[in-house]
Amino acid sequence: MFGTPGKATIIKKNIRAFSGLPEGDEKAKSRAEDILKRAFATTLNALLDLFDLPRGSGEDGKKEAKEKRIFDWLIKPAPSGNKNLKGECPPFSIDVMM
Repeated sequence: MFGTPGKATIIKKNIRAFSGLPEGDEKAKSRAEDILKRAFATTLNALLDLFDLPRGSGEDGKKEAKEKRIFDWLIKPAPSGNKNLKGECPPFSIDVMM
């Protein structure tokens, strides 16, 4: 809202609540394809990282392949299955000796 990107926790919550582009809405699909085609490679890489999708290498690392992976995720989003590494770490404590 108001041109600000928002807090990371709010963004992640909205991504988890996203259930895909509407089934019969061709306008939304064509708009998403158009936006992805105009995006730079760095933007596509940021989206791939955000959605926890592989960036790819070789043929899978080309811009068109990245666009297709992101568009497929937008049609039918699915959890990556990767564990949350933040939850696995024990809490950090510092013992100060005086």
